[in-house]
Amino acid sequence: MTLVATFAVVAGPALATAAAAPDPARHVDSATIQLPAAPAVGQTARLAVMVDSEIVGSTTAGPLSVDLGVSREVTGVDANTGAYSTRSVMEDIAVGQAPPGFDVSVLESVRSMSVLQQFDATGAPLGPGVAENAVSDEQSDGGRRLMRLMAVTTVGYPSEPVAVGASWSSSGTASDTSGISVDVVYQCRLVAVEGRTFTIEVSFAQDFSIADPLHGQIDATISGQGTLQGSLDNVLLVSGAITQTVDGVTTSNGVTTPLSADSSIQIAPA
Repeated sequence: MTLVATFAVVAGPALATAAAAPDPARHVDSATIQLPAAPAVGQTARLAVMVDSEIVGSTTAGPLSVDLGVSREVTGVDANTGAYSTRSVMEDIAVGQAPPGFDVSVLESVRSMSVLQQFDATGAPLGPGVAENAVSDEQSDGGRRLMRLMAVTTVGYPSEPVAVGASWSSSGTASDTSGISVDVVYQCRLVAVEGRTFTIEVSFAQDFSIADPLHGQIDATISGQGTLQGSLDNVLLVSGAITQTVDGVTTSNGVTTPLSADSSIQIAPA
């Protein structure tokens, strides 16, 4: 059986900023910059997220389309370590289409739910986050799924200033719409700085083996690549494009069945 999943995050419009005046300390010299932007309590951003997926060979085979509006805010910054915390509120969500057998209510239930999340000083997330006001296990599960999907657009940055052309690696996660989440290592490269916007290329590839209650035993490779844009003034602003592919085999009750999922996720300032 073969498992294929693809994610594409399509670049959005030029990033707008809603932050305090630029921090000159982030610019070490004319050729280097410190990434990410310095977090500050009160920084906000509203993001539009669109997910489209086509799953084949699963108990939830078929198309899945979700539009999501997320408002984010920096709620705390550790002055000693540079780590920071955020609150993400799922404001709007619409499931355009879903495959037979897919529980749409799991995703729709997250409307108005807020998720608290922590990041280290490099911008890398410290876990998928905790639902602040979930009223049910179903709502918590839906919130975790959506935050994990968005995690592929969040990478950590070097602790030292970098120049265009610099490369680094960052630990993170990659997920698909079925809820599978895999630890990966992002390979990143700074390719451009234009005005107050920077652009990085991201790629990753990771073999994994998991026992999934929906699909059975899955042995596969997850890989992806794309481009992300960030703001030098607001750590929360992001847009870009990531494509993701999962290739593998799933076995349930001794039976091997082909499984594939082609997906796209679009994220941009709303």
